[in-house]
Amino acid sequence: MNIQEARIAAYRDLFVHRDDVHARQKPDGSYFLRLEPVADEVVKAHLEGRITAGWYALDRGSTAKWAVLDADSVDGIERLQHCFLSLDKLGVPSTLEQSRRGGHLWIFLERPIPGRAVRDLVSAALPDLGPVEVFPKQDSLDGKKVGSLVRGPLGTHLVSGGRYPFVDPVSLKPLARTTLTMIEALMNVPRLSIKRAAGIVTALRQVPAGSEGRAESLRLHDHAAELRRSPIAELKERIGDPLAFLSRYVALDAAGRGSCPFHPPDQRPSFALNPRTGRWTDFHEFDPQAKRYTTGDVIDFYARYKGVTVREALHRLGEEYG
Repeated sequence: MNIQEARIAAYRDLFVHRDDVHARQKPDGSYFLRLEPVADEVVKAHLEGRITAGWYALDRGSTAKWAVLDADSVDGIERLQHCFLSLDKLGVPSTLEQSRRGGHLWIFLERPIPGRAVRDLVSAALPDLGPVEVFPKQDSLDGKKVGSLVRGPLGTHLVSGGRYPFVDPVSLKPLARTTLTMIEALMNVPRLSIKRAAGIVTALRQVPAGSEGRAESLRLHDHAAELRRSPIAELKERIGDPLAFLSRYVALDAAGRGSCPFHPPDQRPSFALNPRTGRWTDFHEFDPQAKRYTTGDVIDFYARYKGVTVREALHRLGEEYG
């Protein structure tokens, strides 16, 4: 793959802000600091898969030119789709990237602003992010050498060996087929103006939370948002009652409890569905990273029960439920 100079320049313009140092991913997925400038050859090596680089969000002056929402949960992509719609209502453009365990939603700014202002924008526009992480993680470096980093997009993830595309936030179809054409597609993504960013923060901070004024400000373009609803949410609506759906595969009582289908024989019922939230929990397994028992929605259940990927589960259920 021959990465042309013009494409390297376009990639740098989008993603590389601090250019005096960068990070390199190790085979176990962790990163180490390289006290080496981000030369064009570094970017080229990253895009060609010879290295996997991480880009730091804050430069030495503690400014940032992008924000990233990182969702690694089982419903990460769906969460980011909802974030996209919420931002879109406010006139904030964002771009969705798939990742190994979920996705990244990028907000590109027309020029760098202080990291604190970037984080203030995100918290004002999206006050209820839940488990979604925000990069930069720091308001400023505050004497530290470097802050938080994000794996360089379009590179190879050394744990999975995969490359993850930018996708349409509604259909989840890749924006392009190759790395070169993906960069070309990203060259046209809209960037948030500083004036617009400041206006959003000012408006949302000055109107008390819960007031009619704030609610009205968050209801912009409701009709357009309805037309662009998450396809995953629509599929779940078609599937209907989670208790009825899961009961096709596992015997559950009226409270949603039953023997775990993933750990037979389960003499003491250790599987439970919360009918209110539609999420199930496997009390046989504890996720140390998330610090909770393994959980998921009906789509995650189907994927695990059938032994297929979530993408394949979505495809099969989409065919079954139209």
